[in-house]
Amino acid sequence: MKVLGENSLNFIGQKYKELKGLLNNKVDKVNGKVLSTHDFDDASKSKVDKIKTLNDERELIYQETSTDFNQLANSGFYRIQSSTNAPHQQNPNWYAIVFRYNGDSNSIAQIALNMTGEDNVFYMRKGSTNPKTPDFSSILWDEWEKLNPIPDLSTIGLEVANENDVRAIRELYFG
Repeated sequence: MKVLGENSLNFIGQKYKELKGLLNNKVDKVNGKVLSTHDFDDASKSKVDKIKTLNDERELIYQETSTDFNQLANSGFYRIQSSTNAPHQQNPNWYAIVFRYNGDSNSIAQIALNMTGEDNVFYMRKGSTNPKTPDFSSILWDEWEKLNPIPDLSTIGLEVANENDVRAIRELYFG
């Protein structure tokens, strides 16, 4: 076993003091916030301040709106309190995902799901417009298509297994 001599210990101690000095001198205040002067400048800080924080978590996930479905042309997740131009008018509570492609065709797709639970179906439609119309004020929408029903997974085990199968599975996994 090799033992550190006095020179080695002095060397380690000196390097520790140098590192501690570098760390103590590295931190500076930029606009009232403590930042590392080697990592950030005011331009970088400005960019970071524009990023949404956890306080804005709802906006990061979806945007609430009461607008007409025909006006939803920007990509994103939406919670819509309106049934105007929705797949049906029975309930004005919807979730929608909008996909927008800014290529030659300026294609848009909307997928909608009613939040009532009574309507357990996805709907989808496509829209397109002239690429020279950046505000999407002249979108030509296809008709809504009803997609396959969402399966009720709460009863799937009962549908595919009888009581003996369930007992065998429990014994296999839980002993």
